[in-house]
Amino acid sequence: MSEPTGEPHDVEVAPDDGEYITPATEPEPPPPPPPLEPVAKKQRIAEMDIIRGLAILGVFLINMPLFNAPSQAFFNNKATGWWTEWNHQAALWFIHTFAQGKFYTLFSFLFGMGFGVQIMRAMEKGQKDITKVYLRRLAVLLVIGIIHFTCFWWGDVLHVYATLGFLLFLFRKAPPKRILRIAFALALFPMISTFGYFTFQAVKDKFFTSEAKRKEVEKKEAENVAKRPERRQKMKEDMHRNKVIMSTGTIKEVFLERMKEDRRQLPGEISWGMELFTNFLFGLWMARSGLMERVRENLGFFRRVFWIGLIGGLGLSLLTHWLQGQMPDNAPNWQQALVGTVQEFVSRPLSAAFYGAGLILLAQYEFWRRALAPMAAVGRMALTNYLTHTLICTTIFYSYGFGLYGKVGPAWGLLLCFVIYGLQLPFSVWWLNHYRFGPMEWVWRSLTYGKRQSMELATGADQRLV
Repeated sequence: MSEPTGEPHDVEVAPDDGEYITPATEPEPPPPPPPLEPVAKKQRIAEMDIIRGLAILGVFLINMPLFNAPSQAFFNNKATGWWTEWNHQAALWFIHTFAQGKFYTLFSFLFGMGFGVQIMRAMEKGQKDITKVYLRRLAVLLVIGIIHFTCFWWGDVLHVYATLGFLLFLFRKAPPKRILRIAFALALFPMISTFGYFTFQAVKDKFFTSEAKRKEVEKKEAENVAKRPERRQKMKEDMHRNKVIMSTGTIKEVFLERMKEDRRQLPGEISWGMELFTNFLFGLWMARSGLMERVRENLGFFRRVFWIGLIGGLGLSLLTHWLQGQMPDNAPNWQQALVGTVQEFVSRPLSAAFYGAGLILLAQYEFWRRALAPMAAVGRMALTNYLTHTLICTTIFYSYGFGLYGKVGPAWGLLLCFVIYGLQLPFSVWWLNHYRFGPMEWVWRSLTYGKRQSMELATGADQRLV
């Protein structure tokens, strides 16, 4: 990108030899680039805000059963025996099939895309201080995430996003093709390695192990199967203790119990972080490719993504969840690994692509663009709305609030989720019709830019939402 230059000046030309003579006046220096500041509403990509608003709902659908009960009741419901009633089972099936893993994939994709858009616009304006501002922006987000993680809820994702954001910054100047190649490599590596490992485990006994060794392995597997009832009983006892503490314990007891969940969560963030970073790179590639800034010119691309996501995403999600329900407890590890690998590394990203492309295509119609405007408002206040979920739900479920932890099943939790989100839609519209940023967005930006940001709308009615 060429640097900005001053206005052209008239010069005198010698008629005898055609050489230029020194201009009578010195050229004006190029104007300084405008300072970095938050993106104005008219510069925002509306489709990104709409998708972000849907992603907030999807993440909430997953978080709700983790707010109101031990995590094993959601992730390992079949073994725990919790929520056996048909309506709760139906709610769990809905969440697992249509939401689990899909929306944090979509949200992390948007994080990478947002980073790419910021970098590109800063470079276009000739701004040189993007590094300092962006790194400070991540540092502030990291602090917010750590406070959220340690003081309020173990399921925080902000500290993970901020940490990976520092790594993503290293790719700010990488060519789009290189970004895409690295993203595909990272996406394929866990899928191939996981399936390859369990496939090798399934065949090694037949081809590489002696008869005596095979019998020893079979004996250990039989012992593990025999111990499953004992382990499940221990898990149920731990879940009951967790329920009692979270619903009736003191603030200190609740805090210490959450810290146990925090410690269990941290090791898994390494593998999960690799998946998130892959999504960051795909989002960065999308921004660098210019597809989102020229949506109408690339509708064919988004239509193809929509149909591939519908068939390969939701179709595989329905199939893999059905297969998991049919598998006995003693199913071979390689079979479980195959289904889980397809579900996590194929179905989830393709389903996320289906949701995103579907909203992009809908937003091209004026009726749907107006209908989805409240969702875009939620997306513009994503940080505020995400943290509000924690404040509301911990108040409802924890002992220092109403103490309903472990007493509200997935079906009622699902209904509560839609009620809370339904209230956030008009509230977000109202707030952004009166103020420039959401409350937490204002805090984040003020700390990032090192000065108090104005909350006043720039042009009054022009900034209002429908």
